Amino acid sequence: MGSGWSCTHGKGADPPNGVLSPRNSPFGKLKRSLSSRTSATARATLPPRDRTLLDLALGRLCECIADLPAHRLDQLPPDLAQALLDRLVECGALDEGVAIRLGRLSHHRLALDSYPGPVTDEWLVPLVNPGMEIIKLGRSAVTNHGMMQLGLLPRLKVLHLQYCQGLTDASLSVLQGLPALEELNLAGLEHLTCRALEWLRACPRLAWLSLELCAGVRCLDPLRALPALRHLDLGWCGRVGDAELGALAGLRRLACLRLGRTRVTDAGLAALPSLPDLRVLGLPRTAVTGAGLAGLLPRLPALRELSLARCPGVRDDAARALAAARPPLRDLDLTYTRVGDAGVMALASLDTLVALGLEACRVGDAGAAALGALRSLERLDLSDTRVAGPRACAALARLPRLHTLSLAFTGVDDAGVVELARCTSLRRLNLDARGVTDAGCAALAGLRALEALDLFGARVTDAGCAALAALTSLRSLEVCGGGVGDAGVARLAALIHLRTLSLAQNAGVTSRALGALAPLTRLRALNLSQTGVSNAGLAALARLPALETLVLHGTRARASGAVRLQAQLPGLAVVGVPGIASPK
Repeated sequence: MGSGWSCTHGKGADPPNGVLSPRNSPFGKLKRSLSSRTSATARATLPPRDRTLLDLALGRLCECIADLPAHRLDQLPPDLAQALLDRLVECGALDEGVAIRLGRLSHHRLALDSYPGPVTDEWLVPLVNPGMEIIKLGRSAVTNHGMMQLGLLPRLKVLHLQYCQGLTDASLSVLQGLPALEELNLAGLEHLTCRALEWLRACPRLAWLSLELCAGVRCLDPLRALPALRHLDLGWCGRVGDAELGALAGLRRLACLRLGRTRVTDAGLAALPSLPDLRVLGLPRTAVTGAGLAGLLPRLPALRELSLARCPGVRDDAARALAAARPPLRDLDLTYTRVGDAGVMALASLDTLVALGLEACRVGDAGAAALGALRSLERLDLSDTRVAGPRACAALARLPRLHTLSLAFTGVDDAGVVELARCTSLRRLNLDARGVTDAGCAALAGLRALEALDLFGARVTDAGCAALAALTSLRSLEVCGGGVGDAGVARLAALIHLRTLSLAQNAGVTSRALGALAPLTRLRALNLSQTGVSNAGLAALARLPALETLVLHGTRARASGAVRLQAQLPGLAVVGVPGIASPK
């Protein structure tokens, strides 16, 4: 299976807007890892002419900081001292000794949530100072003891503690000494209970709060003391239900409220106050229905984004309630709901929609054709629906701003692709559908703006690859239907801007094809799983200087060949070869 590309976002089912989200693809985890690779490595490989003088100076300071006399280090101005700390964090070059040396300097920001190594309590003693404004310790090993270092920080505005599993209720007593705090991230702190929330009363300026995945939290009464609160995330707080929502009555300034995977029902929606500023509402995986939405929506005049993904009670009547209320919605996620053609036809009146997720809904050609009225639509997900005919595709092709479209796991065939090829605004297209063949590829050749194309399950052969070679703007391509051979791979070498390429499940691709990939000097990820590749061809991949990840599940490649390739490409992660440890 290829990648299902969702168009909206929210907990559990929805990636950030406009992102291509991997779904059930052997290439999917690889895609996710690409965006999380440390930028420090990338910067280190830049030639000197592409690096600024500040970059070079910071790099040199990182190398010699252990030997630098204290009086020389003390001469650094505050902005350079901050830049040095940030670079040491980015490079993973901090330890307790370096932290002590930096403790003499002035820093206003301590962002350790992305640090690649363990962060412990001992680091906080030298690094935290009274002038701190931002502290991010997410996913660290900080405990209640370390938190005591944060007790008196009158200027601190941002504190991130997400997924610090060593923290308990007692750790939040430090909030008493943080009167300026405006943003607090407590997501994933499983040991917190309602007692911890009592400390929030000491933070009247708090405007942003995440309690996502705080399974022990139920009583929300302390939130009544936060009149400035604008962002509240209670997603996956499984003990929060209708009765608890009464505590939100005074939070009239809320602009974002996330309640996904809570026990909220229509009764809870009725308890919500009129929220004139609310722009984002997340209700995925809740028991709300169209009746509850019909009562709520008139009280949300500014609503821009709504997620109802995987709500079993959401049917066509919910879509009709949306159409009747006509909020100025831009993003609407109805994935895995029971909305069908009648509901989609009602949604066609919401002419402000920019992103619409209908994955796995009961939508067919009639509903898809009705979407042609949404002239502002830019991102649309119709994967796993009943859409099949060229009439529906023709209507979608007339959307002048559409740039991201998924028709994965649908009945769309070459005739539909011919119609879609008229949508010249498309940049990301998912056609993981068995009805698409080489003829469809030939039709797509005119979409020169395409940057990402998923043909994972399409029946593409070498002839189709020859047609795809015209799509010279492509950055990402999946062609995994089993019909591609060495000649097709050679054709794809014309796509010199590719960053990710998956040729998985094409048994006709052999080691002889890999040398043809040499022009792909920007390629960062290559999936050759279930191909005929062996150790003999891996050496040719050394000519791909940007390659970071290579996936070789089910091939004849062995550890010896992978190790030799890694020696030539330092930093290369090889996945799927026995004896080679997979990257975390």
